[in-house]
Amino acid sequence: FEPKHSSLAVCICTFKRPDGLLRLLAGLDRQVFIAVPQPSVCLIVVDNSPTGSAAASCAAHPSRWPLHYLHEPQPGISHARNAALAAVPAGTDFIAMIDDDEVPVTDWLDQLLAAQARSGADIVVGPTIPVFPPATPDWIAENSIFMTPANWACLRELDPDPPAASGNVLVRADLLGPAGLSFDPALALSGGEDKLLFQALKLRGHRFAWAGAAQVNEWVPAERANFGYMWRRSYRRGCVKYFVKRR
Repeated sequence: FEPKHSSLAVCICTFKRPDGLLRLLAGLDRQVFIAVPQPSVCLIVVDNSPTGSAAASCAAHPSRWPLHYLHEPQPGISHARNAALAAVPAGTDFIAMIDDDEVPVTDWLDQLLAAQARSGADIVVGPTIPVFPPATPDWIAENSIFMTPANWACLRELDPDPPAASGNVLVRADLLGPAGLSFDPALALSGGEDKLLFQALKLRGHRFAWAGAAQVNEWVPAERANFGYMWRRSYRRGCVKYFVKRR
């Protein structure tokens, strides 16, 4: 394949996680490009906290890439995600999405773009691997419920039908935002807005591909590393799946 120079916007939604946001921004600064030419990168951070508390973190971080900070005070992840899409510069080739409790491996963007170049896919998905606090019991740390997608180890490289979520994905920019699809505000407070959007993209016939090496690590706090949280997360996933299937 012949990778070409491209432009991409990394969209980040944040809510009261200053340490996580700074950890993520540092991880993005460390990105390297070997398989593809280094793209033109910009970062879009949308703060969904009522007071815009992430502004200080963004101002304090001397980012390697141009960083655009936006405050979206309307509560709900769909509103924050749509604000990020609306801020993507015109003419951008790709949008990458990652969450404020995640840190990418150093070649994350390189692997996503390389998989896109090899497959011609419109959407490229990578795995999200949990990082647990010390002394987390093995039965929790080894449970697939914290993996995204849960079946990622079974997917072959460039698999055309991976489950997709907004924590680790590359999307052709013209498919999203004002000229394409956006996140449903009806799911702003419940979650599942990303599942619904990516299912809609599949139903429209857009091509997907799996990039197993495009890994991000998700920091799991101690208050989530327990059976109660796992039960609630499973129940929520079931509710979201039912809603999306009905839609």
